[in-house]
Amino acid sequence: MKLLFVFFIFLLFFGFAFYMFEKNNSQNLNYNFKGKVENICYDVKGFPFVTINQKRYYLSYNNWNFRHQIENGDSLEKEASSFVLKLTKSTGEIIIFK
Repeated sequence: MKLLFVFFIFLLFFGFAFYMFEKNNSQNLNYNFKGKVENICYDVKGFPFVTINQKRYYLSYNNWNFRHQIENGDSLEKEASSFVLKLTKSTGEIIIFK
């Protein structure tokens, strides 16, 4: 009986984790923005919260490895239904994240 209970809790945990993973990916996929980064802060995992055109976005797609390269004043561009993100640094350097 205890084994069945542990299995059920295990199943619930991984079901919830999968749901949250899919929800985050869907949210990142639907983001559509283009503009200058007004504010940025990174969480403990290195994912940034960016403010563009007075709207805040949490860029948490696992394949984007920003390595703290996004700074205030840089330009970010992302189209809905695409995981491609274009960063234009204030120096003019362009970095593409896929």
